[in-house]
Amino acid sequence: MHSDPQPQRHVLIVSHNFPPILGPDSVLMRMWALAIHRRGWKVTVLTTTERHWNLKADPGLLEGLPPDMEIIRVASPEGLLGRHPRLRKVVYRMLVALGVSDIHLGWEYPALRRIRPWMREHRPDLIYSRQPKHVSAVVAMRLKQEFKVPWIAHFSDLWAALPYREHRTARQWRAIEAREAEEMKWVDALLFVAKRAADMTLARYEPTLRDKATLIRHGYETLPAGVANAHRTGVGELRMIHAGAFYPGISGPQGLFEAISVLHRERSLAGRFRLSCVGPDTMEHQPLVDRFGIADVVSLEPIMPFAQAQQRVGEADVLLVVPYDRTSMPTKLFEYFAFQKPILGLAVEDSETADVMKDCLLPVVRPDDVQGIAEQLRLMLLRWEQNAWGLPEESRATIRRYHIDKQAEIAGMVMEGLVDASDGPALTHEQADES
Repeated sequence: MHSDPQPQRHVLIVSHNFPPILGPDSVLMRMWALAIHRRGWKVTVLTTTERHWNLKADPGLLEGLPPDMEIIRVASPEGLLGRHPRLRKVVYRMLVALGVSDIHLGWEYPALRRIRPWMREHRPDLIYSRQPKHVSAVVAMRLKQEFKVPWIAHFSDLWAALPYREHRTARQWRAIEAREAEEMKWVDALLFVAKRAADMTLARYEPTLRDKATLIRHGYETLPAGVANAHRTGVGELRMIHAGAFYPGISGPQGLFEAISVLHRERSLAGRFRLSCVGPDTMEHQPLVDRFGIADVVSLEPIMPFAQAQQRVGEADVLLVVPYDRTSMPTKLFEYFAFQKPILGLAVEDSETADVMKDCLLPVVRPDDVQGIAEQLRLMLLRWEQNAWGLPEESRATIRRYHIDKQAEIAGMVMEGLVDASDGPALTHEQADES
């Protein structure tokens, strides 16, 4: 006698970041949606349109999304100002004066207005929200309160516990802290990508909240067939790439550029080594390149479509990652894992990036340690020129643990456990009103 097959479970993903918007969080959310879909879930995504406050659109990121993945798009009010930078600055100053804590919070109202009728009709088994656009969690919390659906909040970045407080007013921080505290009362499960971020966030609340938290790192996808991935050994110059943003005033390339200049003075790097930096703010550092006299071996390029950037990474021989700070977990590191190439990390020792890099037996140097960076580059050049290049099998084996399907397996157990533990299906709007 055969048991009846279980009905397909349905998750509503709430994420302000999603393709075609081009950015690390959008790319990561696409990958997670696909991984959850591969686990057999029916996936619906509530997100914004291609208009964004300060990011470009890349239609290529929509390729490969399954036809049964429903995407509900609601324009975000601040996105209308994306093409008007002067007006954007004026509006931003006004919102700061009014104490508005996040420019994207205006999306809450149109998003809820659009999704409520859908919730009444489809009644998903689970709501999953993804930061760092914290309005995603706000919308998910309102749906949890109204429809009594289990809710998972995935914290990619800090919010109330963020240490960089000078860019917001005290009034804004009070609003952020109050909003996050409300979320913590309603959330059913918390996913964190960084242990230090989890500790800093949870330290603000009752110890019992830790029982709801799970650490799940970012993951990487297997490279699509169309992405070339060269594995050269000692042929021509050693090509290094940094694909992503630097963060002015927090983590920048000065130590790296100075180290390259040290080696360049010792023995010309022309024809032996080249660094390419591709990202949204890289061109700002051209004066630094010129000052250190390394323009013949360091090139800076603006942001490009994701597929093109992936091709550039595939052509490189060594990949460079520079995290935001000690608590952050850069998505770029995990994107690099898919290429199975040597990686150099510029991060402080007590950091999430250093933890993962060391776990994978990959070199890490402090970003301000000029001599340490120079020594690591010397060793890499020596290995390259002696045809001893490549990623050790021990590193490859550890990296495979971070594949997105393995990370999604952990998340899937949390998701399925919440649904199994829930008292029943989601409430209709009328039932929620009565409740």
